[in-house]
Amino acid sequence: RLAAFELVRRLPGLRGAERDQALFQLGQARRRLGDLAGAEEALIAIAAESAWFPKATAELAELYAIQGKTKRAIKAYQALIRTLPESEARPVRLRLGEELLATRNYEGAIDAFRPLQECDDAAMREAAWYGAGWAATRANLHSRAVWFWHQAIREFPTSARIREARLNLANHYLRMGKLGFAAEQLLAVRERNDEPSADSIAATAEFVAAEAAVQAGDWVRAIRHYKAAGQAPRWAEASAYGVGYTLWQAGQLAEAEDAFEVSLAAYPAGRMRAAARYALGRVQGDRGRPGDARKAYLTVLGSGKGRWAEEALFQLAGLDLAQDRPAEAMAWCRRLIGDYPTGRLATPGLWLLAESQLASGAISDAIESYGRLAKLPESLSFLEGRGDRVMYKLGLAYFKSGDLQSAEAAFRQVRPAVKAVGGEARFWRAETLYRLGRHGEAADLFEEVIARYPDAGKTAEAAYGLGWAELRRGRRGPAMWAFKQAAEKLLDAPMKRDAYQRLALLQLDAGSYREAQEALKQVLKLDEGGDPTEGAFYLAWSQMRAGDLEDAGRGFAALADRSPLSQRGRQARNYQGQVLLRLGKFAEAGRAFEALAAAGDWGEELDP
Repeated sequence: RLAAFELVRRLPGLRGAERDQALFQLGQARRRLGDLAGAEEALIAIAAESAWFPKATAELAELYAIQGKTKRAIKAYQALIRTLPESEARPVRLRLGEELLATRNYEGAIDAFRPLQECDDAAMREAAWYGAGWAATRANLHSRAVWFWHQAIREFPTSARIREARLNLANHYLRMGKLGFAAEQLLAVRERNDEPSADSIAATAEFVAAEAAVQAGDWVRAIRHYKAAGQAPRWAEASAYGVGYTLWQAGQLAEAEDAFEVSLAAYPAGRMRAAARYALGRVQGDRGRPGDARKAYLTVLGSGKGRWAEEALFQLAGLDLAQDRPAEAMAWCRRLIGDYPTGRLATPGLWLLAESQLASGAISDAIESYGRLAKLPESLSFLEGRGDRVMYKLGLAYFKSGDLQSAEAAFRQVRPAVKAVGGEARFWRAETLYRLGRHGEAADLFEEVIARYPDAGKTAEAAYGLGWAELRRGRRGPAMWAFKQAAEKLLDAPMKRDAYQRLALLQLDAGSYREAQEALKQVLKLDEGGDPTEGAFYLAWSQMRAGDLEDAGRGFAALADRSPLSQRGRQARNYQGQVLLRLGKFAEAGRAFEALAAAGDWGEELDP
């Protein structure tokens, strides 16, 4: 106090450096006396060009820090750094970084620590890496934080703060989904730690390592780590669930089912019971036991709303749709959308609802649902083909409703290059154009499907459609080629038979009688168990035109004997008589004509 009084007394008579020194000493004295305002007044009176200015600024910064005037302290530190050589500015930079970190100016703190990270003072360098790590951690700058903590560990592997760095690094890796790297850091902490918390960290490390192994598809290692983590009460239930989940993903369904049953029995009121019950249902479904799966999902629903109830509703809808119970599926979907309108499965639920409506014949409702989906392109990542698949199904719904114009417009919006539905959409657009009478456009699209989508499963049907489109255009040659392709490749028996018959008729019209006979024989094969009248008639007729009179005569006779009073039977009897005349078998021909006369009608000679 006396020193301060003496300085104040002498101050008016001092000039230059002596006065600045006195002001500095006065500021120090007043700060020690608790006169902070007076100390500030003395220190800020020192001129910037004075040799005492750096010391005064440092004192002023500490004064502001003591008073909690952080912004002023930061400005003082920044001003001081500009006046000092780099070697002397280092501790000031460190204090500046700490103040910026305390005020949540994380980017500023990182900038302040950066010059210190390459200095030759190891202690200063370590403090800078750790300071930058904390700044990036608190700012949730995960990638930058990972870099800072990695550098701290790499440069100072024996630091007393290494545990702090590894735990922070592991935390960032967890947030980034890099479980394997997180596990490495946690395991390293476990191996070098003898604190009371080491066992807890060890169990956490084992659990994270298990999760990382699942992520990598290393099922054996995952189960080993889960079992190790399960020794700690904190991770016991989660690890039991993890073992079941891992076995399920590994395809060991029987073992997975047993593991989930064990988990549910061991933790009947556990926080993961709904997850385990849901997973049990999935496993039972994968094992071909939809009834048991349904019971599991219903049990999940009984435990209240939540993520797993949402998942269970979705699975129940899928089960009913797969088992041809679209009405029940629609009910589950509506409940799912109603209970969880903003949930993860709201859009997939709407998709299942649309599919169920289409399957049940509620076409107008399906059109509305597909239309709603078409307005949610950013939410369709769950769906192969995304928006293109939605437009394809919308087109099918319009097609079934008879609104061919809207169907064609929807099919047209599906991009041809989309593998999932491009070929199907082009095929159905061609079908739609055919029904609209736009046969030329339909033919072009059918040809495109045949050439561009050989693996789409619609090549044969497209060839059949092309045949009809070309026939409508009066192009018999291309129609013949198309029906031949269709007849050889179609699996659907009625369509295959019709393709062979159309091919045969076109070949007859073109005078290719022997080729027509081969096609007609295929028609008769496909008629087994049905009515072979038409096929048998045209086969005999083609044999007659080809000059195979004996075969033709037998064919006409068999047909006439089988159906003597039908139109085809009378026509066959007429042709039988004509064939016998040409063979010179006049008596037999006479009997044939007599039989025809007895039938009451000579029949109309039809030229196929």
